[in-house]
Amino acid sequence: LASGGSTLRDYVGATGEPGAYFEIHAAVYEREAQPCRACGAPIRRIVQGQRATYYCPRCQRP
Repeated sequence: LASGGSTLRDYVGATGEPGAYFEIHAAVYEREAQPCRACGAPIRRIVQGQRATYYCPRCQRP
């Protein structure tokens, strides 16, 4: 919440001003094929129910 919610680009705070985008703090979001910050493995992307899911195959399970 301190970062402005967990929506992507359409978050608007109670005052009507745009919030900060959570992907600034996300470790894997939209980082497909880039190295994981924890272990260096390439980040993977899968689609589930028309939604993208990003994960590290070493540190996380899909």
